[in-house]
Amino acid sequence: MVQSKSINDSLSIRRSKGINQVTVNKKPDSNNLIDADSQSIQNKLFETGLVAYFSLSSDLNIIDANTTFANYLGYSIEEIINCWIGKYMNKNDIQDIKDRLNFTSEEIIILSYILVRKDGNKMTFQLNGKSFKNEESGVFYYLFVATDISNEIKSNEQLKIHNLNLKLKDDLISNKELEQKKQNEDYVIVNKRLEESNRKIKKINKYLSDKQAHLDSIMKTVPVSVGLVSERIILFANKYTSLMTGYEIEEIIGHDASFLYPNTDEYNRVYEILYKDNSEGSIKSVNTIWKMKNGTLIDVYITVTNIDIESPSKGYTFSALDVSAQRLYEEELIKAKDSAEKAEKLKSIFLANISHELRTPMNGIVGFAELLQNQVNQNSKDRYLKIIVNSSKQLLKIITDIVDISKIETGEIEIFKTPLSINKVLKEYYDYYRDYLDNRNKLSVELKYKSCFNENNDKISVDENKFKQVLTNILNNAVKFTESGSIFFGCELKGNYTEFYVKDTGIGIDAEEKETIFECFRKTESAKRKIYGGTGLGLAIAKGFVEAMDGKMWVESEQDKGATFYYTIPYVPIKEQIMEEPEEKYKSIDWTNFHILVVEDDMACLALINELLEETKIKISNAMTGLEAVKICRKDNSVDFVLMDMRLPEMDGYEATQRIKEFRPNLPIVAQTAHALSDDRKKCLAAGCDEYLTKPIIQNKLFDTISKYMVKS
Repeated sequence: MVQSKSINDSLSIRRSKGINQVTVNKKPDSNNLIDADSQSIQNKLFETGLVAYFSLSSDLNIIDANTTFANYLGYSIEEIINCWIGKYMNKNDIQDIKDRLNFTSEEIIILSYILVRKDGNKMTFQLNGKSFKNEESGVFYYLFVATDISNEIKSNEQLKIHNLNLKLKDDLISNKELEQKKQNEDYVIVNKRLEESNRKIKKINKYLSDKQAHLDSIMKTVPVSVGLVSERIILFANKYTSLMTGYEIEEIIGHDASFLYPNTDEYNRVYEILYKDNSEGSIKSVNTIWKMKNGTLIDVYITVTNIDIESPSKGYTFSALDVSAQRLYEEELIKAKDSAEKAEKLKSIFLANISHELRTPMNGIVGFAELLQNQVNQNSKDRYLKIIVNSSKQLLKIITDIVDISKIETGEIEIFKTPLSINKVLKEYYDYYRDYLDNRNKLSVELKYKSCFNENNDKISVDENKFKQVLTNILNNAVKFTESGSIFFGCELKGNYTEFYVKDTGIGIDAEEKETIFECFRKTESAKRKIYGGTGLGLAIAKGFVEAMDGKMWVESEQDKGATFYYTIPYVPIKEQIMEEPEEKYKSIDWTNFHILVVEDDMACLALINELLEETKIKISNAMTGLEAVKICRKDNSVDFVLMDMRLPEMDGYEATQRIKEFRPNLPIVAQTAHALSDDRKKCLAAGCDEYLTKPIIQNKLFDTISKYMVKS
């Protein structure tokens, strides 16, 4: 028999001193001794194979078992013999079996436990056991019969459930009518509540849907890069991120954010600031640089917030704003601030300097005018008058320079080109400055000039006044700063430009001041130059005029070794000489048949105009206010010309001009004003004036203007 063979393989029975002993797995142990009387019972159990059998020692080791029990557990007999029973039991049951086993008791014990099979499945066993004692060794052990009651338990549980269901069914049937009635009553109420709930749910869903649509719209249109990053990987980015960086969305999402940075160091710096120790809900920001796909670097301001996402790692929302324009704007503001501070400093220096320059000629004018009030001889009077005239011209030049600077700063310079003989101008300036040096005892300064033109090609089209003022300003500086040596000026023809130069051996210009010397209100800080005075406007005006005539100006110099100023003028030759000699133009003029209205409230200015026009025999009327001028022009149609001061009592010249033009639109009205800044001419012309003259009035300009409009209206 197979079972008998298993028993013989597992048990070896030997007799010693008249007592049967059982040795398990051929390992003698006092705990494995079995009484000879029980052996016959065990053998019968093994032989039947219908009952699961096993025996336990006092320390709960399995002493012996039959094949049926081993099969129940899914083990071989060899695998379970000498194994601790707790290996197959629940933790709580192990303590229970320890407490329940009484090896000295002869009572039959009935237990029920769940044992775990080798494959992990569980079986419930009823264990019927009794303790035995080996008479020779005195060792106790338990012999158990194990019955699988798993199916019985399941059947009992199912029966209980079935009985419970039957009871519930009976209860339900008995209460069915009552519940049905109550359900019918509640149905209407519940139905109404459900309908109301459905309406609310639909409304909430619509609200959430609209919110989601709004959020999607914002994410698509907001001009800020918005996204989600985790473990340095970009999980999401809006469309603007693509527009901002030049990368496609597919090139952004799912990639490490390092590709957006110009180098690894910058990437690590930003990561350290934004993500290290960034707790949930905190906000961190940083200014950095991103590199677009085309290689362009942009300034970016990044803000990051830690959020909770369904991921083992942390997640962060980020917003990145392109602040390149803002940075440039801030830089421009800084530059503007620096320029404003610089301009403020220069203005203070200029005002202090100009105050000195204005007071010097004014001192000569006022002082010698007072001397003229006293009785002096004719020679002294002539000398005083000459000083007053020269001081007045000096004062007028300073004021003219200020006006010119204003026009240069606002770009209001007007160029009036006329034919000009370069050779003639150079010769005139040579003669003038030769006498100028002699009169100031600078006899050790040699003056020379050279022209690149001959008599046939020296006529060019240029603004004569501005051309001469440029040359005058440069030569004035050369003469002022040269005590000995030479001054050499002239021109050379270079392509389509004429290059003029003035070279001196004076004190020169420091290398650091070559660029700033042409700036408005700037004077070199050289201690040597400070002793010579001046407004610091000459070179700024010269450069402004040259650039207005489409040329350029620069300087080459070395401290204490002189300077050479260069400037270019477009060469526009005039083949035929069209030159007017203005000296005799207004020598004999007769305006007897014409009538001029001079609107002027200052008696000195009025007297000057009367003196200037006295030899022309023109009829002169006077009005002291704008309102009076309007009345005269309305009543007297013989008025042919109006010379209008713009600053008048009662009614200013602007309003008076507008009113006169309403009823006599063809009457010429010429503004005469001390306001000589860039916007004043536009303001006068906008009011209706036909022309504009600045004070002090120059006789030739006054005659030119009157003759231009001297036609009966």
